Amino acid sequence: MPRFLNLAVLSLVALPQALGGFIVAHNTCNFKFWCSGGRNDGTFTPSTEVLPGQWYRSALEATNDNVGAVLKCSMNPYNGFPSQVELNVQYGKSWLDLSAEDGDPFLAYHRRVEIPGFSASLSTPVTKRQYTMASERLNTDTNNSHFSRGSLYEKLVGETSTRLSAAALSYLPLSTYTPTTRILDSACGPGIVSKLLLSPSPEYISVPGLPINPPPQVTGIDLSESMIEQYKVNANALGWATSEAYVGDSQNLALFPDATFDAVVMSIGIFTLGDAIAGVREMHRVLKPGGHAVVTTWKTRRPQAIMTSAAEIIRPGGTGGNAMDLDPKWLTSKHLATVMAAGGFNAECTQLFETAPNWIHGSLDDLLEALSSPMWTAGFCKGWSAEEMGRWTEEVAKQLTEEEKAQATLEMVAHICVAQKEY
Repeated sequence: MPRFLNLAVLSLVALPQALGGFIVAHNTCNFKFWCSGGRNDGTFTPSTEVLPGQWYRSALEATNDNVGAVLKCSMNPYNGFPSQVELNVQYGKSWLDLSAEDGDPFLAYHRRVEIPGFSASLSTPVTKRQYTMASERLNTDTNNSHFSRGSLYEKLVGETSTRLSAAALSYLPLSTYTPTTRILDSACGPGIVSKLLLSPSPEYISVPGLPINPPPQVTGIDLSESMIEQYKVNANALGWATSEAYVGDSQNLALFPDATFDAVVMSIGIFTLGDAIAGVREMHRVLKPGGHAVVTTWKTRRPQAIMTSAAEIIRPGGTGGNAMDLDPKWLTSKHLATVMAAGGFNAECTQLFETAPNWIHGSLDDLLEALSSPMWTAGFCKGWSAEEMGRWTEEVAKQLTEEEKAQATLEMVAHICVAQKEY
């Protein structure tokens, strides 16, 4: 489980009265919190303050329409990092999900309870049950990188990262790999590269040789414990029998002897290292002669530019606009090539490419919701008042061009560096 900061324990009592129905929260704590109701079709209610001893009943009902109702409780009025209860009715059966944090797709940390007495009729009574969830708040003040929560990262930017990683992997000699091939997924996050190597690709990806079959040996390493936890969740769920994953520093690969891997892939991780050249030296060391290193970094990050502008408008001169700052030199292929050369790769064996794995959403509402995720606002809006937070989505929307609104797509362009270790 992720590390939590023991600031509070939030006790929720959900009382389904029948098959479907409403969700009720009872504040049994000695402090106030805020609740709001929602449905998975995008409908929501304003956040309401709930004092100790008070009850809150969501105004939005779960009915037998396979949509589901949600009640969110948060330590702040703008619903940042909420705990969540979801009641749904599917095909005449009710179920209840309790999530430690909104955005967790219920893969790792949830309890799913099917309510007995199911019937296709919503008037059929169900035995009243109480469900209590103790939810400790995440420590959002220390080590609050946007890479710190694996499942939320995968949900928000997984498709963009998948497009980029697939483009990067396409430059490897995939058809030559065998079950004895060893590949290091360095700064692996939740395993997006590993997923492409070992699992069937999503419909928007078409790279010859992916997935590799029969599967190679794939090792994931990441400094974030929660990322490795999510990697292992994915590995178990998708049956990656030839994978393993470790918490570790990508710039110190002491876990692995020299000449261990046939390929090392680091997608959008090189600029996070304290010493990027040391990280490349380690890649070079653990590669077999003739092995390939594939490293990616950004050239254009439109979402970051939009959020930075919005933060500066809402709080001029504040630190929020610096939340996702990246040294401008990392936006150039020249710097990436220089770092690879300093780490031991011969310039004559190094190639540079570009790809555009744009951030694509189904609608403008989906795009605005993604840009308002706590994964971003925890950094951009840190320390803001409720009034300032209330302006966020509106100001973000103002930064979008008409084309971006119509297409619900933001430009993302990346550099890909492919370097081969000399024989």
